[in-house]
Amino acid sequence: MHIRNSWYVAATSDEVSADKPLGRRICNEAMVFFRGADGVAALEDFCPHRGAPLSLGFVREGSLVCGYHGLTMGCEGKAVSMPGQRVGGFPAIRRFPVAERYGFIWVWPGDPAQADVAAIPHLDWAVNPAGSITSPATIA
Repeated sequence: MHIRNSWYVAATSDEVSADKPLGRRICNEAMVFFRGADGVAALEDFCPHRGAPLSLGFVREGSLVCGYHGLTMGCEGKAVSMPGQRVGGFPAIRRFPVAERYGFIWVWPGDPAQADVAAIPHLDWAVNPAGSITSPATIA
C-alpha cells in the first residue's frame, strides 16, 4: 500500500531535459516527465492510441510525441495531433500535479484536488547549505 496523497521526489531537475522524456514508476503508477512550454509536466506513461509507453518517445516544441505512431500529447494529457489522423476521439490520459523545487521534480500521485505545493517539505539544506549544518557546540 502506498500513501498517494503526498509529494514524492521523482527526479532531479537535470534529469528532465527539453528533448527526452523520463519514465518513472511512483506508487506503482507508470509516469512520464518532460519539459513542456510551461515547465515540467507529468503524465500517465501510456499512449491512448496503442498503449505504448510515452517515455520511449521524444519531446518536440514542448509536446510529448509517442515513438510508435507519432501521437502528440500536450502537457494537459490530451492528444493534440497525429500524422494522417484526427485526434478528437482519443481519450485524455491522467495528468499528475508536478512542481520543481530545491533542484528536484516533485509529483503528487493522489487526488489532484488535494495537491498543495505549500505541503512540499522545506529543505533548508537545499536553499542554505552553509547555514543548515549545526555544530555540536551550538546544540548545547
